[in-house]
Amino acid sequence: MPKAHVKREGHVKRELEYHKWTKEEDAVLVEAKNSGLSWVEVSAVVTGHDAVSCKNRWQYLQLKTGAWTEEEEAALLGGLRECEARKREYWKAVAAFVPGRSWQQAEKKAAELVGAAKKK
Repeated sequence: MPKAHVKREGHVKRELEYHKWTKEEDAVLVEAKNSGLSWVEVSAVVTGHDAVSCKNRWQYLQLKTGAWTEEEEAALLGGLRECEARKREYWKAVAAFVPGRSWQQAEKKAAELVGAAKKK
């Protein structure tokens, strides 16, 4: 199995073997983070994953998947209108109107919605 990254414990480095997250590890991660632990403390509970890996997995688990609701589409369009003047960090600002969606998802869906509106 490939080596993933190095985890530092004090001044001691150890290499972690990469492995896919299991449902059991996801459950331990969610429980540990919901209890208020820091990412370093969470990684001590979730064996085989460092703090960065735990944080990335947590963020992935928080993302919504599947079809967009009408409310999300309306919120996205409202965000587009409100943020139109902002050029810097534009898509991050727009995505903030739709919690649980990444800026990449917001940009893609907005292109679909705007394209559909232009065709009408």
